[in-house]
Amino acid sequence: MNDEIIVEVRTIKEALAEESGFDIRRIAEEIRKSEIQSEAEG
Repeated sequence: MNDEIIVEVRTIKEALAEESGFDIRRIAEEIRKSEIQSEAEG
């Protein structure tokens, strides 16, 4: 599948995972922090 959007999403996903050392717990914690910040900002 060569859909440009899929390729871009996978690239971003891989970059974010790499930033967290591919540690699922760190990734989940970053997601939680982001959700809390988004809710606080409205």
